[in-house]
Amino acid sequence: MPSRDTMITLPDTGWSCCARKIADGVARLGAASTLALAVTIAIVAVVLAAMVTTAAAVTILTPVIIDVAASLEVSALPLIALLGTSACLSYANPFSNQSFVLVMGPGRYSFGEFVRLGLPVAVAALALAVAGTLVWSTVLG
Repeated sequence: MPSRDTMITLPDTGWSCCARKIADGVARLGAASTLALAVTIAIVAVVLAAMVTTAAAVTILTPVIIDVAASLEVSALPLIALLGTSACLSYANPFSNQSFVLVMGPGRYSFGEFVRLGLPVAVAALALAVAGTLVWSTVLG
């Protein structure tokens, strides 16, 4: 084992490598306009929530959004509300929610049916959520 003097210590930034890459990507894609930022956050939240639980997605993305909002000098509150809404909209993946898994077998639903029916609902709900965020951030301050 190397001695304590020769070990490399990295500064504790509070960020995981994955979260830093997500933050950089969101900031880069969302820097163009508030609309681009809201759409980017909504899509990242839906995709991440389809891979991990909704609570984990929100926990991972909240500090990312706060950091990105501060760097782009926009209010984080509407974006965090958008995150909470978007993370709950992963209807296209039957494994993203326990209730979907419970009804998949007895209802004899296929994965394709969840995609076919869930994707349009998720897109429509995301459009409304992004529109609401834009109204909140521009009209209401």
